[in-house]
Amino acid sequence: MLGKQIWRLIRYPSLLVSRILKSKYYPKDSILNCESPKNASWFWQSIISAREAIKGGILKKVGSGKSIRIWKDQWIPNNLNGRPTTRMPASGEEQKVEELISNFRWKRNEIYRRFNREDAENILKIPISLSRSGDMHFWTHCKNGEFSVKSCYQVLLKEDRSMERGAKGEDGSSYDDSNKQIWKTLWSLNIKHKIKLFIWRCITNTLTARETIFRRTKQGSPICSRCGDGMETIEHILFHCHQAQKVWKLAPIQWDGIQNQTGCFKKWWAALSQATSRTEGRQHIALTANLLWQLWKDRNQMEFEGKEREGLKIVQKASSEWMEYEEAWKGKNEKSTSETDGAI
Repeated sequence: MLGKQIWRLIRYPSLLVSRILKSKYYPKDSILNCESPKNASWFWQSIISAREAIKGGILKKVGSGKSIRIWKDQWIPNNLNGRPTTRMPASGEEQKVEELISNFRWKRNEIYRRFNREDAENILKIPISLSRSGDMHFWTHCKNGEFSVKSCYQVLLKEDRSMERGAKGEDGSSYDDSNKQIWKTLWSLNIKHKIKLFIWRCITNTLTARETIFRRTKQGSPICSRCGDGMETIEHILFHCHQAQKVWKLAPIQWDGIQNQTGCFKKWWAALSQATSRTEGRQHIALTANLLWQLWKDRNQMEFEGKEREGLKIVQKASSEWMEYEEAWKGKNEKSTSETDGAI
């Protein structure tokens, strides 16, 4: 749904909301490439968090070529990221696609001179509009070129299944059992739905950590801005950063037996899920989920506002929210039971 809002901003730049947001957050760039300021509003941070999920499916359709930057925009359908694989010349960033067109035809010799063979052949396959229409964005996963939430969901689901098949090839049949346990444990937890979605994103490695953004876009720095000691992965944020280590030392629940699994969140969560078989295991996992959520919120507060909370306050906040939700859930169940008894 957030991806749909990005699509609206791209496709309808004349809307009042599009003009306001562009003026404030990306006056000289595209929403697909701009950097989000650290003091951005929660609304804008939410919008930007969905950008990586849809960015790969949005290309520019060549009309006149006047607004398409050869080396920076995504406009070549058959290339992996929509950009040329040819090395960009030192002064190539502002060159436009219109330079490659003459009388509604591609400058064939010019294209072969500038680009490697693969790029050249893919560019020459792109049809040029004869109606002198302007350049426009299109969504590659729908025949009509228009973005839809359904198609985006299917793309993300396909990527997730592909990752699962890769893991299954490594772990064999034992992977099936652990994978079922992972989701069964998560969706049955007595925690807020937004925390369940957060854990789901951790498991599927779709959180926008610095390393993920750098790996996909080659922009920004992949190093943790808090400690500077390593790549900012999901595992670094939640387990290895000095802030996370402080929090886990102060936490009322310890998981010492699975410390060796913290290099991969999914494996760590699978090991954690085994605790459902013991007394109060689900409550302990629920509290752990709240701790993970508060660590992520603390990371975002540090990243976008430059504020850092004390480890003890993070633990206290996670514990209080967990207890409040537990009490509310118990009260709801007791009320439901009393109403049923009364009806009988």
